[in-house]
Amino acid sequence: MTDMRTGGSLRRSLLMTASAGICLLWGAATLVRVVPPRHASFDFVQEWASARNYFEGQPVYSSLNETIPRYLGREWRIETMDVNAHPPSSVLALLPLGRLDYRTAHAAWNVISLACLAMALWWIAGRGGLELPPWTLLPILALILTSNSFTQQIIQGQLNLLLLMLFVAAWRADRNGRPALSGGLMGVAAAIKLFPAFMGLYYLARRDWRAVAGMGVSFLLLNGITVAVLGLQTYQEYFGHVVPTVQDGFRDFWPNASINGYWSKLLDAPNRHVIPLTESPVLAKALTLAAVLLVTALAAWKCWTSYSPAQRDIAFAVCILAVMLVSPITWDHYFLILILGWAILWRHLSRRLADRTALLTSIIVLATLRPRWIWDATIPGPGELVYFGDAEPSVALPVHVLTVISYQFYMLVALFLYACFRRPSGETE
Repeated sequence: MTDMRTGGSLRRSLLMTASAGICLLWGAATLVRVVPPRHASFDFVQEWASARNYFEGQPVYSSLNETIPRYLGREWRIETMDVNAHPPSSVLALLPLGRLDYRTAHAAWNVISLACLAMALWWIAGRGGLELPPWTLLPILALILTSNSFTQQIIQGQLNLLLLMLFVAAWRADRNGRPALSGGLMGVAAAIKLFPAFMGLYYLARRDWRAVAGMGVSFLLLNGITVAVLGLQTYQEYFGHVVPTVQDGFRDFWPNASINGYWSKLLDAPNRHVIPLTESPVLAKALTLAAVLLVTALAAWKCWTSYSPAQRDIAFAVCILAVMLVSPITWDHYFLILILGWAILWRHLSRRLADRTALLTSIIVLATLRPRWIWDATIPGPGELVYFGDAEPSVALPVHVLTVISYQFYMLVALFLYACFRRPSGETE
C-alpha cells in the first residue's frame, strides 16, 4: 500500500513539474500574442469595426471592405467576410472598445477574455463547482494553453471565453438551486451569440419553468437594450442580410464541424470548397434536419431521465456537446466552451483507464491538434483559403470529406454518444 501511494505521489509530482514547465512556456507565448502584430487585423476587427461604425454615425453592419480601409488606412479585401457575422448584442457588449484604436482594443479584449477564463476555471474547480483537487488546475491549464482552440481564440480575439464563463456561471447556479439565475445567464449567452439558445433544451426537458422564464426574460431584455442603443435598423440588417450571408457563405468550409457542415460538404458544397459526393442540396438539408432532431431527442432524453446531481451535471455536458453538433457553423475555437463538459465528464464518469484515455483522446483530437497540420499533409495544394497571390485554393475530394476533413465532427459525435449512454461512477449501468 505504501509503495502504491509513493508511486502515485511520484506520478503526480512529475505531472505537476511537466505542467508547470508547459504553463511557463506557453503562458509567455500567450502574453506575446495578446497584442496583435502591427499592420494585421483578425476576426475581432468585426466587432471593433461595428462599434466604431456606431460612434462614427455609420450603420453597424456596414461593409468591412469599405470601413476597414477607412479606419485602419490599409486595404481589406476578403470576399468571404464582408460584414460582421455576430449578433447586435455582441456589438453592444464590446461597444466601449470601439473608441480605442484597433490594436489596443484587441489587446484589451484578450485581457478581458483571459480574466473570463480564470473565473470560469475557478468556478469549475472550486466550492459550489466540481471541487477538484487544487493540483489539477495546473494540468488543466497546460492542456488549455497548448490547444489550437486557445491559440485561435487569442489570435483572432473571439468571444468563446466570455461564453464559457457564462455557461459555467449558469451551470453553477443550476446545481446550487438558483434556476432563474441559471436561465438568465444562459439567456445572456444566447443573446450574444445565438447558438447557446439550444441550451434551453436542458431546462425545458427537465420542466424547470423558472429557468425557462429566466432565460426568455434575459434574452429579450438584453436585445431590448440593444435595440434602444443601436436601433431597430441594426436588427433588420442583421437578420435580413448578415444571417443569410453567413449561413450560405461558410457552411461548407472545411473547419465547420457541425452536422450542417458535414452534410453540406458531402452533398451540396455551394462554395465549391469541396467536390460533393453527389450534388443534392435537398438531401443535404433533409439529412441535416434528421440528424439534428435525433441529437435533440437524445439530449432531451438524457435531461429528462437525470435526477441525481451527478446525472444532471452530465446532462448539462451532453447539451453542450449537442450545441456543437446542431449549430449551423461550429469552428474549432468553439471547443473552448467544451472545457466545462470535459471537466464534468472527467469528474463523474468511471475512473477506469479506458474512460480517462477516451476523454483525453477527445481533448487532443478536438482542441489540441491543429487541423491545418493534417490537411496540409493529406490534401494537395496551398490550402482552402488563399487570399493573396495568384495561387489557386485547394479543392477537397469526397474521400477527404469522409476522412481527414471530418475527423472533428466524428469525434464530436463519438463524445456525444459516450456521454449520453454512460452513467456516473458508482451507479449501475
